[in-house]
Amino acid sequence: MFKFSNIVRQNAKTYYDFESNSAKRIWPRYVAICISSIFLSVAFAERSDNFYMGIITVQAILIGFSFNVMVFITSNPIIPEPEKCSLERSEKIQRLNTLSEEIFFNLSYFNVAAILSVVITLILLLLPTVSQHSVEAIYRLSVWIGLDLQTCHSFWEWFFYFAKTLVLTVAYLLIIDSLSTFLRIVGRATFYFEKKIALLQQENV
Repeated sequence: MFKFSNIVRQNAKTYYDFESNSAKRIWPRYVAICISSIFLSVAFAERSDNFYMGIITVQAILIGFSFNVMVFITSNPIIPEPEKCSLERSEKIQRLNTLSEEIFFNLSYFNVAAILSVVITLILLLLPTVSQHSVEAIYRLSVWIGLDLQTCHSFWEWFFYFAKTLVLTVAYLLIIDSLSTFLRIVGRATFYFEKKIALLQQENV
């Protein structure tokens, strides 16, 4: 059964040095992403619909590509060990098989983050229309019950401003996280296939 928390944990475990097997700290990465997202949401709050549609298009292309890689990895899950295999070669094969499994979890994490970024971006596209209709309804309700229209206007303007900023921050966070994860996957997958090809070539010599 699908559990996002399990994918997050498995993805976090992949942050280590492949050669020394020493773990890397992951929290500085997320701190940097959060700070960057807040900055971008404040500095570049106004974006056109074309910008949002461009993000959706790019993410959709990358999601399709990642699913293809996932299918390839699952169809070639492990590198078989030869009958007569040295301990050093056996260790290399085991570590490459582990790396293949880790890349699968990296891809799963990317897909979830990218899909969520598409959903949040769609919400950003709908938010101006929703907020406009909501404000109009609130104005009519305020007039009907006799509230101060100016106070109500100021309150809801600020409310929708913070709501949009919050949604925009989450959108930037997911976009940065998913794209940085994808770049990391490209690097790890390239390393994996280079090592795998070199290993198979040695076997055929």
